[in-house]
Amino acid sequence: LSAPVVRVYEWQPHTITLGYAQRAADVDRAACERWGLDVTRRLTGGRAVLHADELTYSVIAPPDLVGGLRNLTRSYQLISGCLATALRAAGLAIEFSERPTAPAARLGAHDPACFAASLGGDLVVSGRKLVGSAQLQRLGGVLQHGSLPRTLDHRPLDECLRRPAGAQHNWTSLSDLGVGLSPLRFAQLMGEAYAELFGALTEPQEPTADEWAAARALAAEKYATDAWIERL
Repeated sequence: LSAPVVRVYEWQPHTITLGYAQRAADVDRAACERWGLDVTRRLTGGRAVLHADELTYSVIAPPDLVGGLRNLTRSYQLISGCLATALRAAGLAIEFSERPTAPAARLGAHDPACFAASLGGDLVVSGRKLVGSAQLQRLGGVLQHGSLPRTLDHRPLDECLRRPAGAQHNWTSLSDLGVGLSPLRFAQLMGEAYAELFGALTEPQEPTADEWAAARALAAEKYATDAWIERL
């Protein structure tokens, strides 16, 4: 990887992604079909995320630009710091959550939903989680991606993950916070914020035909297969 890439995208159809090591049994596939949801598994760890009415970001960068390998905390801070800068420019009072104390950490410890638990370094507004992110490091580069809900409907997630009645929903959305943010505007703010870390970035551009073809091939050969989703 020679140059960093910052992407902003949306999901069609809406999809639940499982964390890399998460049990496939955590998701009710029949319920997903009833809600018209696809299911796949991420390369990154963590818990399940419902990608519905949201803005999704990903950052791929050479390790030396984000604190090097074997320093997950540092690279996460650098990448998330730029994301926080972009969201503050959109009018959001973004803060970083503190690492919870032991009793607080147990809340949601067994919940299969990513947004049910807030760990140290999450992006929050008034204590409620706004962005769920995860990172993967390889010798050739660092990937961090995350979910920024525009609106929230808890029903499909609760049903598809078999969350109990009365389950907590300690997360929020742009709509809840009264902030409108288009994909194009988000991409512009992200480009400005990450230019401070990576240097000048190009103007936002659509994926090329070759990139679309590669994505479709990866989906067909891997990410849409039961062997990958079920970890057979």
